[in-house]
Amino acid sequence: NGKAPMDEVYMKPEASADKAIYEAWRKAPNPTICCVKWGTLYGPEYVNRLYRMIQLNLPEGFRGKFICFTEDGTGLIPAIEVRPIPDAALTGWWTKLSLFKAGVFPAGERVFFFDLDTVITGDLESILSYRGEFAILRDFYRPEGYGSAVMTWQAGKCDFIWNSFEEAGRLFVTGGDQAWIERMVPNAVRLQDYFTGAFVSYKVDCANGPPKDARVVGIPQGGDLIR
Repeated sequence: NGKAPMDEVYMKPEASADKAIYEAWRKAPNPTICCVKWGTLYGPEYVNRLYRMIQLNLPEGFRGKFICFTEDGTGLIPAIEVRPIPDAALTGWWTKLSLFKAGVFPAGERVFFFDLDTVITGDLESILSYRGEFAILRDFYRPEGYGSAVMTWQAGKCDFIWNSFEEAGRLFVTGGDQAWIERMVPNAVRLQDYFTGAFVSYKVDCANGPPKDARVVGIPQGGDLIR
């Protein structure tokens, strides 16, 4: 199937007790998971670990494409597809907006984006089975706003996010890419509302360790919590 063998330490978890969710996940078209590695803040080990954590937390491993958009793919494991950032002129968090350009992903493909400062701590099968409208995190510090550390969309339905950015002369608004997305998709699905307890912040929610229902934990930028 083109997937490189996983390290022996990364064993597949048992199937969920919720057979309906599990079967739906098995039958759903394979999603694409992607991340962006720009600059030197995060090395290749963060990409490799994200890939492996996702493999670990799915009942049969990850069966879709895992793509890293980067200007330097050195050190990435062979299972990861390396592509250039869709717009090389962008830097930092603004690179995420280029993922919404038409043609980056085949129209109709389900895409999930994860920041590299993300730790997967629990079963992802129901999350990766999501096929609804554009969804994004609720900002942990600004609940009325968005956090773009995790997003999902159907390719071809969100081209307007990039197109509007281009039409505005690539206006770098205060708050970065997620602030632009707030403007363009004011009523987006918030992932914390759809998957109660699954998405948490290390700083806000994990003083005594991750809550029992946590599945995705955002860690401090530049933090080293996944040795």
